Amino acid sequence: MRHTLRIMMFMLCPVSLVAANSGHILSEQYTIVRETLRIGSEPNRLINMTERGHTLLVPHKGVTPIGVVVFFQRGKSETAPDSGSFDFEVFERDLAVMHVATANPLDFFFDDTTMEWAATHIQEILETHNMKNIPIFFAGLSLGGTRALRFAAFLSENEMYWLKAFGVVLVDSPLDMERLWKAEKKAANLGFHWAAEDEGR
Repeated sequence: MRHTLRIMMFMLCPVSLVAANSGHILSEQYTIVRETLRIGSEPNRLINMTERGHTLLVPHKGVTPIGVVVFFQRGKSETAPDSGSFDFEVFERDLAVMHVATANPLDFFFDDTTMEWAATHIQEILETHNMKNIPIFFAGLSLGGTRALRFAAFLSENEMYWLKAFGVVLVDSPLDMERLWKAEKKAANLGFHWAAEDEGR
């Protein structure tokens, strides 16, 4: 009986933690972009653009967070974050989360126009919710991390924006674009796996 109780407590604890750290949506606004993006020379090499906008979440209602972590990773989510996920860990540390979508799922932030939109949009939202004077971090996984670093560099070079990176977190992100290009072309030529070949094309 004693061992059974311990197992039940272990199973129930994660559920209560997720519920307590699911975050609260403070602001959310998206616009669907009904366009296509060409990703190859073939006529059918097109993908759909998605949506442009943001979701701003705070760990606790009515309490100003100690900082904000911005992800250029995905748009709105209807589900609570899983234990161990980026959002969950951020909420555990009393930080807010802001997801920003540019509508381009393959956006490398090569275009300053996109970063200008993102900088202006993020500033407006943070000012509206009195988060201008707290540390702002930019983070991302894979391509999201590439965006985070390029955006932080863009902000440091443009004095017209008060928005600056207090820190940048990258996870498995491509940084050397020339090397990435050559690696992708090599994968396409080898034809080892259809997914790698398709990505390299």
